[in-house]
Amino acid sequence: MKVGRPSSYTKAKAVKICQRMASGESLRSICRDKNMPAMSTVMLWVASDTHGFSEQYDKACRAKAHFWADEMLDIADNGTNDWMEREGEGYKTNQEAIQRSRLRVDTRKWLVSKMLPKFSDKPPAEETDSPTPISVTIQVEDGRKTAQG
Repeated sequence: MKVGRPSSYTKAKAVKICQRMASGESLRSICRDKNMPAMSTVMLWVASDTHGFSEQYDKACRAKAHFWADEMLDIADNGTNDWMEREGEGYKTNQEAIQRSRLRVDTRKWLVSKMLPKFSDKPPAEETDSPTPISVTIQVEDGRKTAQG
């Protein structure tokens, strides 16, 4: 006999969550819907790998990162609000719209670089099996210096 509240997990909910995530939507916004479980519940499904959900979730996260990478091009190419008409002055650049677009691209770029390291600007950190040696100099009370490694 199982103890505790029954899980709200259903295959249909899991598929819907992953589909929406793969379409670029955040888990937070998905879980705001009244017919969806709380974000903490979904995270428990991932952590406990309920019905193999953690692999589905991981794939959806990678798909979302690819979606965002593609979306960056659309944002960068869209100049719809980059210019605004000033009364009697002609057109001026709309710095607020330009800065918002830059923020949207930069945020996605940062997230994608974390979710898909192959898209990162920085080369991956080299892994070494041996620690880097440290040199320590100790000054004794009589003024002599000794090196220990």
